[in-house]
This record gives sequence, C-alpha cells and structure tokens, in this order.
Amino acid sequence: MVLTRALEAYGKFLKPMAIIVLPAGILAGLILLAFSNSRNEILQIIAAFNVPGWIISPLWVGPLIYGLSLYDASQEFDYKKTAGGGLKPWWKLMLCALAVIGIKSITAVGGHIFPQAGPLFLVLTGVIALILFTRYILILPLLVLEERSLRESLGRSGLLSEGKRLNILFEFIALWILLYVVVFILQIILGQLVNFIGGMTAMYIFFVVITGVIQPMLMALIVTWIYYFYLEQDQAMGMES
Repeated sequence: MVLTRALEAYGKFLKPMAIIVLPAGILAGLILLAFSNSRNEILQIIAAFNVPGWIISPLWVGPLIYGLSLYDASQEFDYKKTAGGGLKPWWKLMLCALAVIGIKSITAVGGHIFPQAGPLFLVLTGVIALILFTRYILILPLLVLEERSLRESLGRSGLLSEGKRLNILFEFIALWILLYVVVFILQIILGQLVNFIGGMTAMYIFFVVITGVIQPMLMALIVTWIYYFYLEQDQAMGMES
C-alpha cells in the first residue's frame, strides 16, 4: 500500500523534512497572522483562502520531492543539492498553486455574485476539484523530477493515474481524515486554553504553531504520499514497456 510506504519514509525523513518545510511554513503563518489582524477586507479574504501558504509552497514542495528522490536512490542527502534541484521548476509549481487558489475561489466568487446559488457553486467546486485531483495528482513529482513542459507533465500524469484513480481517491480520503482529526484535536485543545492564555496568545499559537508548523508538516505527508504513488506507477509502467 502506497500510504504505508509514505508513512515509513515520513518517519525516517522527518528531521530533514522539517528543515525543508518549516521556514516557508512559519513565514506563511506569520503573513496570515498579519493579514488576519488587518481590517482590510481583501487581506482577510486572502488569509481565509490561505493564499500566502499556497504561493510560498513551491519553496518547500520541490525540495521535499527532490530530497525524497535522493533518499530512495540511496544517494547522500545534501541540502544545497536538494534546494537547487527542487527549486528549478519553481514557476511551474507556482502555476499549480495558483490553479488551486483559483478553484478554491469559485465558491466564494460565485456565491458573492449569485448569493442564492451558493450551494450550487460549492458542489461545482467539489466536482471540479475531484476530477482534476484524481487525474493530475502526480503533476508535482513529474514537474520536479522529469524535464518536461507543463503540458507534457499534465498528459503524463493523466496516463500514470489511469486505472488507479479510485485507489488514489480512497487513500487520499483516509489520509485526509487522519490529518483533519489531528488538526481538529489541536484546535479543541487550543480552544480550551483560551481562558488561561488569552485570545491574542491563542491567535499567535494558532497561526504560528498550527498554521505555520503543524499544517505544513501534515501537508508534507500528503506530498510524500503523492511522490510514492508516482514512483510506484512510474516503475510499473517501466516494467510493462
């Protein structure tokens, strides 16, 4: 099972993974904290959609995938080499992040223009996200590890995911539930502590610790799972050819 393999690698690779992920995660958390304290409605909307987190994500997603590839190839892990190789396709990863932001905004923009059709836009967003996710989920490792154009990577992702999309969906749901439960429990604990530490301190903890540290590390697990799904499909296709 790909998820099991990803969890094993996550545990073994946790320290260098944290070094790769956390600087960008904490930076995004601090930006979100500043935006959430602003009275500017646009900045608050940007914070609600976690736009800073998605825009900054190429800084850690590429190096993480590249580092995992070194780890699996039994090559010596080097942060400079990992950063150089992982950041090379940063602009392609940025386009992927912007596409995610665009899809997430369909519900808000559509509901704002047509208030009565809010639930319809919510369903529409879910359907679009589901179709694109299961078909193009492998785009991230393809962009980082294979020297292909964005268009070629999209086509190859569709080819590699063909016949496996239900498996992808079910494993992702299981993983997402696991991560959601972790974040939900932490938010409950933080909510209970508000009376003791104060609302402002709780807000700092939420954005810096939960949004800036814990959530990026959990997202790193999803990226690790995507990488191993790509690796399995790539190896299977290589054996068939």
